[in-house]
Amino acid sequence: MNTAPRHYLALVAALALVATLPGCDKNRTESIKLVNDGIRAANAGNAESAYGYFTRAARIDPENHRAYYEAALVDIYDKNHRDDGMARLETAEKLAPHDRDVLFQLGRTHVVDGRPEIGLRYLTRALAEDPNYAGAHYFQGVALEATGKYDDADKAFREAIACDPTYVPAFRELGLMYEQFDALDAARGVYEEGLRVNGEDPDLLNNLGLLAMQQGKTKDAIALFERAKARSESPDTVFNLAFAYVQDGNVRDAYRNLGEYINAADPTAAEQIKVAHMLRSAMLEELRRQKDEKLEQELEQQGGVAPPADGAVPDSATP
Repeated sequence: MNTAPRHYLALVAALALVATLPGCDKNRTESIKLVNDGIRAANAGNAESAYGYFTRAARIDPENHRAYYEAALVDIYDKNHRDDGMARLETAEKLAPHDRDVLFQLGRTHVVDGRPEIGLRYLTRALAEDPNYAGAHYFQGVALEATGKYDDADKAFREAIACDPTYVPAFRELGLMYEQFDALDAARGVYEEGLRVNGEDPDLLNNLGLLAMQQGKTKDAIALFERAKARSESPDTVFNLAFAYVQDGNVRDAYRNLGEYINAADPTAAEQIKVAHMLRSAMLEELRRQKDEKLEQELEQQGGVAPPADGAVPDSATP
């Protein structure tokens, strides 16, 4: 289940307490209780059960904007029913136009789905409600970058980092943007600062490894990819490590890591898997060649006769 932030459990619990005061509607109280139950189910990884709680809460009290909001998160992140999720978010926004989380999710989804201009409007409103909302600054940066406003995107990513230095995606995206303009030293500085603040983050290590590959620093790249691999199960990191070993001429480790990648790869990455199979076959042939060469050298040192290549008959065997 997607781990979309659910920092508002305490808020919902507080609303539930208020709802128990005299004069509060019974349906409202029951609806808030169901939302709380749904959040607990979501945090336990049971998306279907959570969804049932949220949709029931919305039916019981159609004015409970959090019920629509929570159901929308499941629609978008767990069910991939993006249209349904957006419709529920829009309903939540009509009921609570100043809720920063609702505005953020509307903005984020528009940006991710390729509508950066619309997304920017919602994200600007979310930041008006909470100027320290790191995620909103980050997606504002993504949207600005998508519309070609790179200086503004730079500022937005840096605002995200200033608000929350542990927000790794902001370091990653800022560094990648610098790479697009061949500002490789600036990109490295961003990644290294992210690592200084956040420790051995595998995404940042992987990006530094790719940067080292671009600069021909293959051994540095291998060390970085190995560190990333030790901290992540990402197949892409394993592929990058395998390719770095190929570049370095380390056939055995390249062969081993290509096998690990093929076993763990997402089946939808068909082209990359095909490349991995081709590389692995080439590495296997090279390993066999090295083995035959070693055997031949050992026999020569012992004064023996090397085995014939490709089934050829040695001269000594001919009349």
